[in-house]
Amino acid sequence: MRPGLWEGRWNDAYAAERMLLPERCDELRVAGDLVAFLPGTEVVYFVASADDEAMERALALVDERLTEPRALLDLAFVRRSRRRSPSRGTTGSSR
Repeated sequence: MRPGLWEGRWNDAYAAERMLLPERCDELRVAGDLVAFLPGTEVVYFVASADDEAMERALALVDERLTEPRALLDLAFVRRSRRRSPSRGTTGSSR
């Protein structure tokens, strides 16, 4: 759609399931964290958290889609940095 904003639109109702495919998300080059919006079953928007212009555009698209039939969610999902957290035992925690 534009740098920092991606739209996934299919002719089915599986947009939410596609958000669960990490290999697809890894292909998106983003500044900051990856933010996903799921305003309808047929569409998912991905945006770079550090891109204010793209975020504003994504929010406008989400608001527009939420006015249509079968709207889904008015919230965002954030995929944090892909850095691995320390494994058990390396932090001194007993957990």
